[in-house]
Amino acid sequence: MKRTFVDLHFETGAVHPFELLDGRFVIGSDAEASLVIELAVVAAHHVAFIVSPDSLAVEPLAHGVYVNGQKITETLVAEFPASVEIPGVTMLFRQEEAP
Repeated sequence: MKRTFVDLHFETGAVHPFELLDGRFVIGSDAEASLVIELAVVAAHHVAFIVSPDSLAVEPLAHGVYVNGQKITETLVAEFPASVEIPGVTMLFRQEEAP
C-alpha cells in the first residue's frame, strides 16, 4: 500500500510536510478550503487535487497553476513525483510504500 505526501515550500523558505489521504482536497485562501494558505496572491479556491493510489489529478480553479513547470488551464493527471506551483508556494508530491 502506498502513502502520499506533499511538502509545501513557501517563498519565505518555510517547508510544511503533510500526509494526504486518497480523495479530493482544495487549496486556497478561503476558510472552507481543505488547506488554507493565507497569501494575498492565492485565490479563495486556487487548485483542487484528487489523490489516488497511482496518480494525482490537478484541477486549476484560478490562474497561475503549474505542473512540473508547465502552466495548466484544465485538469491534468500527473504521475508521482510531481511538482505543482501556485503563487507563493511550490508543492512537491511523492508516494512511499507503507511499512
